[in-house]
Amino acid sequence: GCPHNCTFCYITSLSNKERRWQAEDVNKTVDHLMHVIDLYSPDYISIIDDDFFVNIKRGKAFFEEVERRDIKIKWGLRGVRIDEILRMDDSILQLLERVGMQHLNIGVESGSPRMLELIDKSINPAEVVVANRKLSNYNLQPLYNFFSGLPTEREEDLKYSTQLTNKLLSENPRAQISGFHQFTPYPANPL
Repeated sequence: GCPHNCTFCYITSLSNKERRWQAEDVNKTVDHLMHVIDLYSPDYISIIDDDFFVNIKRGKAFFEEVERRDIKIKWGLRGVRIDEILRMDDSILQLLERVGMQHLNIGVESGSPRMLELIDKSINPAEVVVANRKLSNYNLQPLYNFFSGLPTEREEDLKYSTQLTNKLLSENPRAQISGFHQFTPYPANPL
């Protein structure tokens, strides 16, 4: 689940009960992970989540348990928000490096303040730049997600996105843009 109200996301078309964020016990989650590792011996696992760091303490506890159990694999993590990166301290980002985090997929969506407001993203382009600079101090690769085709989007909004992507790439040599995806409306969500 996810507690955010991004108007483009499928989650906003679900009932409050269906979209409620629920956390499994960290040890139980890592036990499941160990089961997968025992069965398949992967050297890389990608966690795909709506928002992995809703509770940053829980996210940290998960990777502390991974480190405590000496799980040696590489990681990818989809479902990270700019505001969460801004709230993370050095200990969390250093922990992610130590456990083998390779990349973080981060939803930026647009460089246009107007579009970010329309989609109720609760971030602004200046915060994106600050988070990117913060991540540039670590051996973590941010993969930024953007999309276009939102209702009322104009050429100037796309230019803002292009300018922001250029800034992110120029200020952090590990940063990548995962692509400009096409907005797709989901039935019953606000857009």
